[in-house]
Amino acid sequence: MVAKREKVVAVLLALLAGWLGAHKFYLGEIGWGILYASLFWTGIPAFIAFFEAIGLLLMSEERFNLKFNYTRYFVSSRNLNYSTELPSPGATKTKEKLEVAILRICRNRRGATVSDCVIETGEDPAKVKKIIDDLYKQGLLQIGNREADGAIIYWTV
Repeated sequence: MVAKREKVVAVLLALLAGWLGAHKFYLGEIGWGILYASLFWTGIPAFIAFFEAIGLLLMSEERFNLKFNYTRYFVSSRNLNYSTELPSPGATKTKEKLEVAILRICRNRRGATVSDCVIETGEDPAKVKKIIDDLYKQGLLQIGNREADGAIIYWTV
């Protein structure tokens, strides 16, 4: 299991070694890290990393955790409290917050429909739709249309 990513570490990496993409590797964005490392000699990654460091610094701890620690993060009691049983890889069941499950589904599929989320979680469609709407309002999901069939899909920010 990957250790919890810390916001302070990400900011420091972006400021000190952002030109090499160190913060991208740390945050699990390997593709971006490789791109930064391959273009470090242009100075462009250093410029971008400076602004990303500011963005990370201004990001709330809760949003940082939902974006970069979503598989290990549990939404506080003041947020939505829907939960569901999801099968884990080893055939045993573990409890996972429904919000986290939906974010995971949307991220893994690189865009998921409400039906995808309902099927994978096994929850009531109205409940899943409400949570997706709440996650969209919080700025954690974006909405768009799938090119192939025009279906409405949601993906993580």
